[in-house]
Amino acid sequence: MKINQPCSNSNELSRPGLSFPFAKTDNGDLVFIENAKRHRKYYCWGCEQPMFLRQGNIRVHHFYHKSKTCSFESALHNAFKLKLFQRIEAGLRQNRESCEHKAKLMIQWYCANCQIKHQGDLLKRIADAKLEVKVDAYTPDISLYRQDGSVYSVIEIEYTHQLEDEPRQYYNENNIWIIVFMPITIGDLRAAEDDPLVPFSSNICQYKIEDEKPKNRVTENSPPGNTAYKIIGQQNEALETNLIAAENKGNVGIISLTARFLSSLIRRISRIFHSNRTSSSLM
Repeated sequence: MKINQPCSNSNELSRPGLSFPFAKTDNGDLVFIENAKRHRKYYCWGCEQPMFLRQGNIRVHHFYHKSKTCSFESALHNAFKLKLFQRIEAGLRQNRESCEHKAKLMIQWYCANCQIKHQGDLLKRIADAKLEVKVDAYTPDISLYRQDGSVYSVIEIEYTHQLEDEPRQYYNENNIWIIVFMPITIGDLRAAEDDPLVPFSSNICQYKIEDEKPKNRVTENSPPGNTAYKIIGQQNEALETNLIAAENKGNVGIISLTARFLSSLIRRISRIFHSNRTSSSLM
C-alpha cells in the first residue's frame, strides 16, 4: 500500500472550507501539517475554528474542520499576512535591543521604471510596523513607519481583489512605497519565510530609496512596454476572470484549482522576465 506523505509541494491546494495543509497554534504561530503534533490545539486562519489532524496512511495528511463557510482565500491571506508581520516585528525588536547585531529582512523586486531588479533591507529605514491601521482614509494590511512616525511603506496581500485606484493614487502622491504580495498557493505561503522576500509588484525605484528624493521616482504599478510581458499580463487577466467566474458559480473543483496554479505560474514568469539585471545596492 502506498503511503502518502505530508503536503510539501509548492502547488498544494486545498478545498475551501474543508481541509488545509496549514493551521495556527494557540499562540498565533503558523504551522504546516508536516510539523504538526498530536494532542496540540490548532485553529483555522480563516474562521478561527478548531482544526484537527488527519495523518493516516491513505490520504494526504491535512488539517480539517467542520466549517462549510470558511474560504481558502481568507485563510491563506490571513496566514501570509500574520507570518510576514511577525517576521518584521521580530527584526525590529532585535534592532531595538541590540546595536551590534542588526537584523535584516532582504527584499527583491523588479522596478518597472528603470527595468532593473532591485534588492535591499526592508528594515533599514523603519522603526515600527502596524497591522491593519488607517493610513489617512485607507487601511493597508501592514504599514511601516520611519523614526519620526511618518509612513514609509504599506504592504498589501492580494488574492483575487487588487488594490483600488484611489488608495494607490494616494500612496503614490505621498511617496509611500507600495509592496504587493499575491499568495495563491501553499508554496506562496511557504515563501513568506524566504530570504529574500520576492513581492509580486512594487511602485518605487531603488534609487529613490537611496537618495530620498521623491521627484520622478515613484512609478506606476505597471509592466514595461514589452510585447511578451503584455501577453503574459493578458493571459493572467483572462485566467483570473475565469477563476472568479467559476468561484461565483460555486465551482471549486479541479478547474478552479488548475486556474489558480496556472495564474501563479504566469505571475512567477512575469516577475523574472526582466531579471537579468540586478541592483545590489541596499536600501
